[in-house]
Amino acid sequence: LDLAPRRITVNAVAPGWVDSALAEQTFEALAAHTGTLPGIIRQSAIAASPLGRLVAIEEVAQLVLFLASPAAAGITAQVYGVDTGQSLAV
Repeated sequence: LDLAPRRITVNAVAPGWVDSALAEQTFEALAAHTGTLPGIIRQSAIAASPLGRLVAIEEVAQLVLFLASPAAAGITAQVYGVDTGQSLAV
C-alpha cells in the first residue's frame, strides 16, 4: 500500500523444490540427518508433487521476468507458488 501511489508493484515468488545445486545440497544434508540416501530424499520430494517432478530453474526465472515486465504492471500484492502443486498436497 505504501508503494502503490508511486506505481511500484510488490509480489512474491514462493518456489517449492527447484531442480538445482542448492536442492541437491539440501537433499544430502537431509539424508545425512535422517540416515538415508540423497536419492531417496529427492524421490520423496518428487513423490509429494502432483506433477511428479521438481520445478525447473527456468520456470522460476520466467515468472520473475514476467512480473518485472510492463505486462504485469497491474499485478501487485500477490504470492505465486511455483511448486508443481506440492502446496495442494499438504
